[in-house]
Amino acid sequence: MVAEVNQPLVPITLFYLFCAIVSCTGNSIMIILFIKERNFHSPCHYMITFCCLADLMHLCGHFVFNYHVFADVTDSQANCYWMLFFTSIGKCMANPLRLMTGIDRLIACKSPVVQIYCTVPLAFAGPTFSQFNTSGIFVNVAIVIVYFFTYLQLRSYAGASQMKVVFRSILWTVILVIIGWSSVTIANQFAIFAKDAATRKLISIYAGIGVNLACATQSTNMPFVVCSDYPVPRQYD
Repeated sequence: MVAEVNQPLVPITLFYLFCAIVSCTGNSIMIILFIKERNFHSPCHYMITFCCLADLMHLCGHFVFNYHVFADVTDSQANCYWMLFFTSIGKCMANPLRLMTGIDRLIACKSPVVQIYCTVPLAFAGPTFSQFNTSGIFVNVAIVIVYFFTYLQLRSYAGASQMKVVFRSILWTVILVIIGWSSVTIANQFAIFAKDAATRKLISIYAGIGVNLACATQSTNMPFVVCSDYPVPRQYD
């Protein structure tokens, strides 16, 4: 029999009991479906399932509360801690997981995820991919102009013959890099107009041959350039 002092708690206790039963039933079904259904094994479904588990653990604590109210018993703080240990874990987990799920859904709605092989040229998509390639053309042109003026400036220095070997090394590196980036830029421009998504991805992946060779060549050549202890000629009035 419920003690008279506990009677004001009866309505809320019954409400919590109803919520706990519904939670155990619904969340258990979701967890079982996640385990059995392979289509529910995406990262988003993992977060949703963990949310269900956290809510299940949280609301199971109401059974302990109901027992204490209707049996008219009390317990020590230490025993309460251990009886609601997993409930407290679920309570702490639920809202952060819900926040992460919401952020995941926001990102999915803002930028729908496309399943791809994670390779460098496929990191950009849509207008960004086209803008990157277009800007690459101007960058390559700027590199040619800068090194052309560098060459003209070098010729005007006295004793420039000492730097011919070094400059030649830099020049070949720049040429290879420009050819590599130019080839990938041109190929990617064609890829943009391809109707089939698989074809676009294939072109973009193979287009990287030139730029990868150029970058690899640059990585082996630059130590020679950097470690060469050459003086920088200066002009004096």
